[in-house]
Formats: sequence, C-alpha cells, structure tokens
Amino acid sequence: MDSNATSTHITDNETSASGTPSQGPSSLPAGEKSNVAAVVASKSTFGAPAPQSNKETLKERLTKQDIENSLTFLEHPSNFESVFGSGGQTTTGKPNQSSNQGYAILAQIVSRRSKGRLNLNENAMREQFACHRKTFITVKNKLQQAGFGVTDEDRQKGIYTISHKLEIAQNSVLEDDDISVLSISSTQVLQRQQKQPLMDTETQTSNKRTCTTDRHKAQPTLDSPSSSEVSRRSFLSSFDQVTTKTAYVTEVIETKRLEMEEKRLEWEMSLELRKLELEEQRESLRLELKEQRESLILELEEQRESMSLELEMQKMEQESQRWKTEMESRVAIQTLLVIQAGWERGVSEQQIRALINTIIPQSN
Repeated sequence: MDSNATSTHITDNETSASGTPSQGPSSLPAGEKSNVAAVVASKSTFGAPAPQSNKETLKERLTKQDIENSLTFLEHPSNFESVFGSGGQTTTGKPNQSSNQGYAILAQIVSRRSKGRLNLNENAMREQFACHRKTFITVKNKLQQAGFGVTDEDRQKGIYTISHKLEIAQNSVLEDDDISVLSISSTQVLQRQQKQPLMDTETQTSNKRTCTTDRHKAQPTLDSPSSSEVSRRSFLSSFDQVTTKTAYVTEVIETKRLEMEEKRLEWEMSLELRKLELEEQRESLRLELKEQRESLILELEEQRESMSLELEMQKMEQESQRWKTEMESRVAIQTLLVIQAGWERGVSEQQIRALINTIIPQSN
C-alpha cells in the first residue's frame, strides 16, 4: 500500500468517525496531512521507535471512543490489510514495512483523537491491541463457561453479540412478575430497526434531553417496574434459558453416555462369549488331536509288531530251508559213501539199493 492511498483511507475513516460525511482527501487540514505524511515517510524503512516507553503508554487504557476510532480506521479493507493482512509479517516472523506503517498511522490517529491524553507510537499500539485481545479472549472464555456466550443457536437467530442478546432478552420481558422466555426473532429485530426513522444529531440530542427531563419529573408507581427490575428479570430470563438449555444438553449427554455404556457392556458380553466359544473350540481341537495322536501311535505299534512277526517268520523259514538243504546234502553224501563201499566189496546194485533204503528210509 503506497503513502497516497493510505492518506486517502485515513481521511475517509477519520471523517466518518467524527460523525460527518466523508469528503475525500481535502477534508483534513494541512497540519494533519503533513503529520500523516511525516508518519508514512518515517516508517518507509525500519526505523527506531519513538523514545516514549511502552510501559508508560500502557498505563493509559484505551477508552471506548479510542476503540471506535480504531475500528473506523480498520473498516477500510486496505487499512485492515496493512495492519493484519497476510503481508503483515516477513519470513522471519518480524513485522514488515507495510504493517509498521499501518500501526504507526493508527497510533497517530488514536493519539490525535484523544486530544492530548494519549501519545502512542507503533510498538505501544501493538501492545495495546495485544492486551485488549488477551482480555477479550479471557472474558469470552469465562462467558462461554458460565453459559452466557453466543451459541450457534443464537447465531442462527441473528444474534452475534452478548449485548444484542441481553437487549433482546430485555425487550421480550412481560410487564407482570412472571419470568418470560425469549420470543423475538432476528427478522423482527431487523424489521424494527428498519422502521425506525433516521434522525440527525440535533434531533437525537433533543430527544435524549426530553427523555431525561421526563424521567426526572415522573414519579415512580407500583404498577410499572423500574429499569433495574426489568434488567434483573431479563437477566434472570436469560439465565433461566441458558440453565434450561444447559440442563437439556446435560441430560442428552447423560443419555448418550448411558447408551454408550450399554453398548460397551453388550460388546464386552459378546466378546466374552466369543472367547468362550474359541476356548471350547481349542479344547475340542486339542482332544481331537490327542485322539488322533494316540490312534496313530497304536497304528504304528501294530505295524511294528506285524513287521516284527513277518521278519521272525521269514527268519524261521530261512532256517528251516537251510536245515533241509543241509540234511539233503548229508543224505546224498552218505548215499555216495554206501554205493562206493558196496562197489569196492563187490556187492550187487540191488543189494546196495536195499541197503540204502534200510539205512536212509526218509530218502524215499
């Protein structure tokens, strides 16, 4: 963002903050133009901050008007981009030239609008924004914890701020002592705001003065509740609504928790049954394997016995065969010896045969 564009945006926003219509760059006096130009020129490079101490500056808190002036400046997109945009930091995490210029110009505007009460510089403005941001986050978290924050249901109704929520709650309170509930919609709020006529500054001031005078003159009555009672009832109504919603949410959460607990118990029971089934299957498989092993051992033992018997039978058969062969060979030798002896002594063949049959009858 160049210096000319920045000066133009500052001029438009400053005139709108003062309540008068914007008239372009010529609406600022020559002195203010020179001050803004000096700030832009001084922040064109990374220069040293003002000699004023930031701790001393933070002692002066920003008022509502100071914050309004800051918001008026930041409403312009280019001004907002110069302070909080993506170009607000360098790759090393330090503010760049554009961000320095945005904070410096904003500090100049707030200081000048404070009529000498503040004398902010760039670093002091950064610390003020950081302090207000921290306070805002803390308060918002506490409101959310207490149940007074803006919920998604409120946003759907067009309620985006706590003050708007309390205002609607106050407008919806009935005249009797009964505590009412919120019964106004975002469409009715918008229609009511559109129906209000636009009044200039003098008319608003006159009406405010007239209302103040009438309020001082009017005597309090027992029928009409005071503003504190209305505010208190609206607060109680909002509190009761938030409490009811919190109780409903708590009940829903408890119901969900019980459902989840029941599902968890069912899951645990099914898991336990599955474990028992697996244990039974494992036991049956173990018994079956044991039976198979025992039967296999018996079968192998029988096979071993049968093989042993077969080997024994074969051995006995071989022994008998050997003995038979040996006996046959002995008989043959004895027969030959008898025949030889008979021939040597001149015995006839018939006598030799008869002698052989007499000596070895089994040969027949």
